[in-house]
Amino acid sequence: GLQALYDFSEGSGTTARDTSGVGAPLNLSLVGTGYEWVDDGIALSGAGFQSSGAATKIINAVRTTNEYTIEAWVTPNSARPPSPGWIAGVARDSNVRNSVLSQGFWANAPTNVFEHKMRSSGAYSARVASPAVVAGQPVHIVVTRFANGYYRLYTNGVRRSVNASPGTLTWDTTLPVLVGADG
Repeated sequence: GLQALYDFSEGSGTTARDTSGVGAPLNLSLVGTGYEWVDDGIALSGAGFQSSGAATKIINAVRTTNEYTIEAWVTPNSARPPSPGWIAGVARDSNVRNSVLSQGFWANAPTNVFEHKMRSSGAYSARVASPAVVAGQPVHIVVTRFANGYYRLYTNGVRRSVNASPGTLTWDTTLPVLVGADG
């Protein structure tokens, strides 16, 4: 079930509150510069949010169920960012991650797509791609990993990709939640 929820309705300040009501709140603190609070949330242009410690309640739930969902509403600034733009995940940085939803592939792959990477005993990095990103157009993104190893990526309610990454989710228990920035 739900473990953390951030609606970014604070309107000011440097904290995004976990409003899930599940266990101890896993609040996020703003890191870096380049942000503006807007009517429907926050616009990030370099800054991001990070939990002060490990995302323990999320990690424990994932390790217990072997499944998870990440859901976000975003409006990309660019259809082709110069490097992958992190949306949300449980990670320390681009090399140490449990799960990350981002815009753009790594290396020489296309940058105008949404991507999901995750760690399991079957594969460290698994990709699920969506159709082309449109700059300035709001999009609802959902990635779900099921206990049987299949995972799906949806944009605006339409299933875009289905893949499998067999094995157990072998998540690092020390990693924080990151939203909008590469640790």
